Amino acid sequence: MLAGRDDCAILVVGDGELRLPLMARAKELRVAERVLFPGFRDDVPAILRAIDLFVMPSHLEGLGTIVLDALCCGVPVVAARAGGIPEAIRDGENGILVPPKEPAALAAAILRVLADDTLARRLAAAGPPTVAARFTADRMTEGNIAVYERLIGR
Repeated sequence: MLAGRDDCAILVVGDGELRLPLMARAKELRVAERVLFPGFRDDVPAILRAIDLFVMPSHLEGLGTIVLDALCCGVPVVAARAGGIPEAIRDGENGILVPPKEPAALAAAILRVLADDTLARRLAAAGPPTVAARFTADRMTEGNIAVYERLIGR
């Protein structure tokens, strides 16, 4: 699974078209006992507070609001530099960004955070202030209004 990290398990939360193929792949790779697929859950904040690291490997993504949820819950984040994710994650400040579709870079970043408690704690601590400063409903509304005003030339 993660080279040198036999103490890790992977939790894949959600349901969709990739769930069954991912389950089959985990079985094929003989790691199915360490990759958990609980499906759709309505207690995501509780799950986020219980994990050591949140990973978002998307290569196509809007804002990726689940990344904001992870930041808000104080979970270190490793994510692909895709779509709107870099709007929330500042590489090295509140998370680690890697190029999309580069599994070696993703694995290296995951291992880096898991091996460095100081880094993990620093990233985790930076999450809630990021959300509070930049992603509240008021801040998002202000940002949308500013875009509309620029578009109409005000």
